[in-house]
Amino acid sequence: MSDAPRPLHQLLHTTHEYSSRAQHDGTCQALSRYGQLLLLNNQVEEASRYFDASFAHCPHHSDENLRGHDACINTLAHFAFFVEQHRQSLDQAKLLYERVLANHPAHPHALGNYAMLLHKLDPANSALVDKAYTNAIAQFPTHGTVLCKYAGWLVQQNRVADAERFFDQAAKMSPTSPDILGNVATFLHAIKQDHQAADLRYREALDLDPHHANNLGNYAFFLGSVCRNPKEAEVYYKQSLTCNRKHASNWFNYGMLLWRELHNTEDAAQCFKHALALEPQHALAALNYARMLDAECGQAALADVYFGQAIAADDQNSDACMDYASFLFRERRPLEAERMYQRAHVLAPTNTKATYNLAKVLLLHMESPSYDINRSAADHHQVEGLFQDLVQLAPRHTSVVADIAAHIAKILCCAPSDVYDKADSVPVLSVKVSVAKGLFHEEVEHNAAKAEACYKRALFLDKTDADAVTAYAKFLAQVKRDRKGADTVIRRAVSAIECDAAVQYTDSERLAVKFKLLALLRKDSIVACRDQRAARTLGAGAFGTVVRCTHRATKTQAAVKIVMDCFDEAEREKIALTCVAAAGGHVNIVRLNEFYHHGGHHYLVVDFVPGSTLFDHVRQRSKLTEESVRDILRQVVSAIAFLHALGMVHCDLKPDNIMITPVEASGGGHAVTLIDFGSATIPNPTSSTLPVDATVLAQAPPSGTKSYSSPEMCVHENRQVAPHVDMWSVGCILYIMLCGQHPFDPRGNLTEAQVTHNILNHPVTFDQPIWATISPCMKEIVAALLEKDPEKRMTADMLSKELRKLDNDNGGARFPQ
Repeated sequence: MSDAPRPLHQLLHTTHEYSSRAQHDGTCQALSRYGQLLLLNNQVEEASRYFDASFAHCPHHSDENLRGHDACINTLAHFAFFVEQHRQSLDQAKLLYERVLANHPAHPHALGNYAMLLHKLDPANSALVDKAYTNAIAQFPTHGTVLCKYAGWLVQQNRVADAERFFDQAAKMSPTSPDILGNVATFLHAIKQDHQAADLRYREALDLDPHHANNLGNYAFFLGSVCRNPKEAEVYYKQSLTCNRKHASNWFNYGMLLWRELHNTEDAAQCFKHALALEPQHALAALNYARMLDAECGQAALADVYFGQAIAADDQNSDACMDYASFLFRERRPLEAERMYQRAHVLAPTNTKATYNLAKVLLLHMESPSYDINRSAADHHQVEGLFQDLVQLAPRHTSVVADIAAHIAKILCCAPSDVYDKADSVPVLSVKVSVAKGLFHEEVEHNAAKAEACYKRALFLDKTDADAVTAYAKFLAQVKRDRKGADTVIRRAVSAIECDAAVQYTDSERLAVKFKLLALLRKDSIVACRDQRAARTLGAGAFGTVVRCTHRATKTQAAVKIVMDCFDEAEREKIALTCVAAAGGHVNIVRLNEFYHHGGHHYLVVDFVPGSTLFDHVRQRSKLTEESVRDILRQVVSAIAFLHALGMVHCDLKPDNIMITPVEASGGGHAVTLIDFGSATIPNPTSSTLPVDATVLAQAPPSGTKSYSSPEMCVHENRQVAPHVDMWSVGCILYIMLCGQHPFDPRGNLTEAQVTHNILNHPVTFDQPIWATISPCMKEIVAALLEKDPEKRMTADMLSKELRKLDNDNGGARFPQ
């Protein structure tokens, strides 16, 4: 017979028992407990009567000294929580918590709640909030909610490393709390930008509570804004709003998705209206609804209303003021537009757009036949000041700076260069004015000699100024075709920044400028791509950039990897791919077309592979079908077996280094391409069958990704690599394709050291519910690949045979024991 009804029976019995006590006992404790029970049943109004009675009917609640009256102290603590959460009476709750803690400094229900209340009530008082949280955590180090709230407060204080530590603790202490796991996911998504780990955490939280409106809404936002998967995001927004139709932020975010990504303005309008009906002060909802009405719907009168509502809701939002000012200007309401631009400039004096728009509208007024001449002196003074601000803020934004200079020159009846010269009389602006004037001569007047003179003057005044270095380097590379000279200018600036002479910079400023110039060095080198025309950047790291290019003659596309010459990854990849080509190439391995060195950089030109990485392919689908997994795995193993037969080990196999390209002709199949051979190694080049001298690959140690490293490499990093290393990585990849999680970091939140510990000490497990849907033979293959003893680990040839057997038997074959 089933036991299912028993919990309900027990609940009814408990409710009846507490109700009887509250009616007949009359003590504050009995009344409070019944109120708590009513809250659990969402009977807030009824609970309110009992909480009020619990406070009013106890003679000790007015006593300052409550020591010895534990029941009364508990009642006060619960009453404080009720008035905070359900009446929003924060000040009253604070006084009640302080009375409780004065009599019981470590009260389990008050200490953590008091810290969280101070966080909410007085977040600017960082010392007080931090002390309250520290006290609470010292007394109750396993309280997941307090740990999580403290972590959130640490994020607000820009203490991200500390926040991460406390979020990790909170998740460990409360692994079944969807609230906490959802907060951790949001932290990983929004702050750490660890999207793989965030995706895992979101799904874990939703597995615990599929109807959690906050988590559904946050995951929908993540899918739409980060993963660029608007259709799936829409599904989760609908689920979140089904669970809670009063969630204004979810209505707003759904409206933004409908408008921006799905181009459904009609439904987006309904979402914005819902958000504003629930929360009239929702400034972003009002602002974006106004923007949509103006830009997409042609409803100017209604847009005017919502622009006004947005600014009334948040009068410190400079973006709202600028957008409204632009709207007013287009609607031919120039004086109102000017006032709004003035307001935007006051709120954001360093915003280039606000500065330019205000200057522009003032100048247009001054050029108007109906202009009030009595304003002339004040307006002239302000416009010249705004021009100086623009030069300081954006000297290389020539279209903006030159436009204002031309309008001022027209009013003053002088040449635009005179406007620059007048600004140059301000000593602190001399460098920036020289840069801006040089760009004016170069781009507007096409006078290279004058432009170069200005750039040289700017560098004479400050040879480390990033704007001056950038402008002159680009001038040398693009106008004078002197790429070597451009490279020299940048390198001299970097050297000057590194020496003590650059006294005008703090350490952090010096680092920022140096990074900007090194980035320029990489970016400027793109012009040296020989016959290739750069289209867009595919990816960038600390030491290199990958650019999608089109061949000028053949119009074929290629990916050009640009790596600084102080790193040997490019040389290693060139040799590895040359070896592959010398052996006849392989359909599942990227092909090297050209390699050369220029201006301190290596250039590798390889085939452009469309599609997505396997990492993104799995993330968008959570997991893959076994049929799809076998299709991808078969191609990966074919490429690996080819490499191993040549004596080469890839050494950095992971989902990010496998490209997946949809193949329509195969009925939904995919083409697989292995990329990134910068860690490839040939451990025994003398015994290799390759007709290429590959000794360089034997000398450099492997440098693969730690979370995909085999146990033997984790123990001895300098150990000679062998094909077994790649097969371990293939096992990790197969595990991820089947269940969507890393075998030794299922939540995606472990440090490198923790993952290494798990690799060395923990066996692979198939405990998650999803593994019940996976065939036994696939699980056995995973286990054989993730065998910790490399001598017992499955080889590429063995895996190929097993996959053929599975195909022949329609997946029914058993892996041999």
